[in-house]
This record gives sequence, structure tokens and C-alpha cells, in this order.
Amino acid sequence: MPQNYVDSEPWKVYFDGSKHKHGTGLEILLDLGAKNISIREFEHVPRIKNQEANDLAQIASGNVDRKVKYRALNYIVIGNELFKKTAEGVLLKCLSETEAYLAISETHSGACGSHQAGHKMKWLLFRPGMYWPYMLKDCIEFAKGCLECQKHAGIQHLPANELHSIIKPWPFRGWALDLIDEIRPASSKNHRYIIVGIDYFTKLIEAIPLPNVDQEAVINFIQNYIIYRFGIPESITTDQGSVFVGRKMQEFAEQTSFKLLTSTPYYAQANDQVEAANKCVIGLIKKHIAKKSRNWNKTLNQILWAYRNSPKESTKSTPFRLTYGHDAVLPAEVCVQSVRIPFDHYWNMMLDELVDLDEERLQVKTFNIGDLVWKVILHMDKIES
Repeated sequence: MPQNYVDSEPWKVYFDGSKHKHGTGLEILLDLGAKNISIREFEHVPRIKNQEANDLAQIASGNVDRKVKYRALNYIVIGNELFKKTAEGVLLKCLSETEAYLAISETHSGACGSHQAGHKMKWLLFRPGMYWPYMLKDCIEFAKGCLECQKHAGIQHLPANELHSIIKPWPFRGWALDLIDEIRPASSKNHRYIIVGIDYFTKLIEAIPLPNVDQEAVINFIQNYIIYRFGIPESITTDQGSVFVGRKMQEFAEQTSFKLLTSTPYYAQANDQVEAANKCVIGLIKKHIAKKSRNWNKTLNQILWAYRNSPKESTKSTPFRLTYGHDAVLPAEVCVQSVRIPFDHYWNMMLDELVDLDEERLQVKTFNIGDLVWKVILHMDKIES
């Protein structure tokens, strides 16, 4: 029975018109058994539009530049993904043009974006294992083209000077508190103030919106957002506002056993750490709320998350990493399926964890005669006995 080796449609052969020292020409050999193949149509494609064929032809002929061969040693293909090897042997996932734009956009102005400058964006993308050529240049150009950054960028009136380090031997030993003055317009829930606290060691920020501020509100903030989360600090530094140095605050500091330090008008720099944090919070609020000015209270938690995952010049790390010991998983990593969290295995890993928890909960325990067990005595049992 005869077999059809060739489709009824005519074949087209594309060539780039290359030549060598022996001349030019086109040689074709198609071996499909005993079937004769006749080439009826040739179409010349310019080299610029046939780059893939040109690259394959150069590789086959051995005419690849030595520099390209040397650079290719730093890359490896795993599955269908291309990775770049660093000097330390770490694999970085190479992103396409579309993936790179999504990663930059999400990092700069997405859910966790704090509108960083170009070099900080590059640091945030490089750390979880992302890479593409001209990475720093693209980040700088994207940051320059951000409309919100241009409208609300801070103006530096004084020249940069050396930072004065505040020595704290371990995290959460010393905090600084300050109050952002009345914000106008008020939020949709009538919030008009923001109380801000920052840890000197990790640069971690805690902040909440408040409709009114008094000593009770400050004490509740210290209890709920500092002591109950990070323990009792050695000292808390504030300015000389009445809500910070009142009698109730003094009594609370004495009962809780921490030092309440105040900065003087003659040396206001003692509280500069939290003043700088206030500027960052206000700037991020302006960049995130856009035209909905009364919704700033709804974006405060998002702003705090963005701030905690932004690298700081003084620590060369993020407050989140210094606090919890590892980097947070950011939306940009999930979008482009970074090396750290492969998207295909992420949800399977989460489901496996839930299954393990269910198995532990549903596991039936059996006891034999003579086993020692604990007996629970409820409060009502004590009363009856």
C-alpha cells in the first residue's frame, strides 16, 4: 500500500543568501525514502528577519564570536527556562521583555510598591532571583517616568551629611514614637491623625490612624503594637508633646518598666529617626491615594507593607528580613514565577500543608490498660467537689 510522505501543499524553503569563500549557492537534500521531492518555489528572506536561522547557521559553521561563547558559559537551560549563573553559583531566572515590565511595574507601584528609586528596585528584583540584561537601566527609566513620583517627590533643601548611628545591641530594644499632625481632609472614617512608631535596630514601622489623640490612645498603641508583639522595650523616645509626657504616660512607663525618653527643643535630632519615617509615610500616602484623598486610611496597611519590604541604606536590608529572618514573598515573584516560589508547586505545597494539618486533627489516639494519661479538671468540677 503506498504511503503519503508529503502533504498535498507545496513546501517552501527559506534561505538568507549567505556566501563563503568558495562562492554562493543553495544545496538541498531531502531524503524521504524512494519518494522524489521537487522544490518549486524559493523565497529570499533578509537576514534581519531571519535571525534564528542565521544564528543556527553560524553555530553550525563555527563562526560564533569568542565573546558570545564565553558569555554563554554563564547560562543554563533547565526544562524550558533559561537561568543565569552568578559568580557564587546562584541561579537567576531570565525574564522576557513582557515579564520584566510586569515585574518592574508591580515592584514600583503595585500592591507592595513603595515607589522606590531605580537602584532599590533593581535590588528588590535581583534578590529573589530575577535577571535580564540592562536591568538597572530599565528600573531607572521606569522610576523617572512615574507620574506620581514626579508630582510628590521630596525636595532636598540641605546637602547630604553623614548619618549618626544609634547603637542598639538587639532588635526592639529601643523605639521612637511621634504623631503626624492633623491630616486634611480627614479620612472617610473621620481619622485625622497617625501615630507612628519605629524600631531603631530593624527600622520596622508600626502605625495606626486615629480620629483623636490622647494619652489613652498612645498607651493602647504601645501595648497592642509594641509590647504584645515584640516585648517590653528598654526605652521609648518621644518629643515633648502633652500626649507623650503626661501623668498617665509616666505612670504607665513606670509600671511597665521601660524608660520614657524625650528630645529637647535644643536637640530635636534625638527623634530624627521617627521624623524621617513620618516623611516616608506621608510621601507614600500621597503617591498611593491618587485622586481619592479621603481613602488614605484604607491604604495605610499597604503602605506599611511596602515600607517594610524596602531596603534601607543604613542596614543594607529590609525591615521585614531583619525582623523575621527571611524575605517576604512579593506579588512580583508570583506573577513571573520566580526561582524561590515556583508557581506550579506553590499551591500544591499549600494544599499538602493543609492536608497534613487535617490528618493531625483527625488522628485517633488509642490507649491501653495501664497507660498514664492526664485528667482535665474543670472549674465547675472543683466547685462540686
